[in-house]
Amino acid sequence: MDLSSLPPLNAAPQSFSFVFHNKLPKSGSTTMKYIISTLQKANNFHMDYQAPCINKATCATDLQDGIGAEKTLSDHVAAEREKNPGKFILLKHQYWLNFTKLGMEQPTYINVVRDPVTRFSSMYYFQRYGFASMGSADRQGVQRHTWKGTEEDIQQTLDQCVENVSEECTEPLQVLVRYFCGTDTACQMKSPIMGKFGSKNDWTKVGNAAKIARKNIIEQYYAIGLMGMYSKFFF
Repeated sequence: MDLSSLPPLNAAPQSFSFVFHNKLPKSGSTTMKYIISTLQKANNFHMDYQAPCINKATCATDLQDGIGAEKTLSDHVAAEREKNPGKFILLKHQYWLNFTKLGMEQPTYINVVRDPVTRFSSMYYFQRYGFASMGSADRQGVQRHTWKGTEEDIQQTLDQCVENVSEECTEPLQVLVRYFCGTDTACQMKSPIMGKFGSKNDWTKVGNAAKIARKNIIEQYYAIGLMGMYSKFFF
């Protein structure tokens, strides 16, 4: 990997007033929320914690809202920063977004990653059962509304999924690649071929998107922590 564009370790962050944790699913983001929420009063900053869609009621039909959209989020950030002109940190499931092309200040990006295998395992069971006893009521112990599996799929363990070469395990969403690649069309990795769980991956597109993701990680992120090593990430 070419690291020639990597900024020096003592380089200043992109912004001293706007930080964006575009949090990855099942990678400790709930823990990050509680840590940052605890720190905000003592450190005099405003935390804005958002769901994947800014406007939940219209998300299903609004192409400008959601984790891969731009306009609704940028409008929201502009409005919130006007109301909170000081230090501002945003937490949201969101693909990397180039705010400068929208005429806005680029935030200091941070994130937390998790071993891909354990992250997939966590998501695999979360799709089936949600949170066991935490989170909002509609997420506790219930199947996720976005998941397309059958009752037979629900009963299948992750080991069985791999052993049976089930499509859920052979055509996984390329979550890490997409979140670090961003909202650009070059980051779209699905093929027109439909499978049981939606469009299958176009692995050539996945490879190209991974190159963009690596470039963004090097050039656009101030810090990326490892789940389970929060003390080193923060201090």
